[in-house]
Amino acid sequence: MKGNPIFRKSESKQHLLELLEDVVERFSWSILDWVVMTNHVHLVVQLDEPTLSDGMERLIGLHAKRWNWRETERGHVYMDRYRSLSVDSAGYLATLARYIDLNPVRAGLCNHPAEYLWSGYAGNAGLRAPEAFHHAGLGRRAISRHDDVEVARARYRRFVAMKVSAWARAGHEFEERPPLIDILRPGDVTSWGEATELWWYTTGDLARFYGVSLQTVRDWLKHGRPPRPFPRYGRLP
Repeated sequence: MKGNPIFRKSESKQHLLELLEDVVERFSWSILDWVVMTNHVHLVVQLDEPTLSDGMERLIGLHAKRWNWRETERGHVYMDRYRSLSVDSAGYLATLARYIDLNPVRAGLCNHPAEYLWSGYAGNAGLRAPEAFHHAGLGRRAISRHDDVEVARARYRRFVAMKVSAWARAGHEFEERPPLIDILRPGDVTSWGEATELWWYTTGDLARFYGVSLQTVRDWLKHGRPPRPFPRYGRLP
């Protein structure tokens, strides 16, 4: 779905969203994430049945028909047949969701994905109500499966923001970063990666939390054996 700017007008974008609502209901799709750019669209679709071709045929066909009528044009509106990729891992799904959410930033349409109206980011991140066709509950689980919805939304925002330039993040540094006591799991070194990579805690923060030296933390990380249990009173940085 790439080429000339067929989605340059809000009316064209809105029409596509209305068609998506129909297609999702008609073919039992679940839309986890989405973005409408000026000349292409990205959709993350979960299927219960092999209906992708039929659904896309209806979506593209009806949108093209309306576009030709409005623009008094004839012939093909879409340059090529749509392209689809199978998502076969949780890590790939998370990376794909972030890639889609950051499309408007890379294109220079906004500084932060929260500012762009024509995408699923705000719905997944809990900043706006999702569109009727958008299953934001499944969408945010692409990045965080935490049972607490607000925590999951915060983790979604943080994961996407990691790839936004620091100057563009200004005003979007959410205050709900959880304390280390809520992130770290005794004996689970992977939770340390979550603390440092997702929530930007440092090894110094970890050392202060446990009340040990930086070298001790480095030794724990080197051997992949964080201490258990937690200190009796974890100290926050």
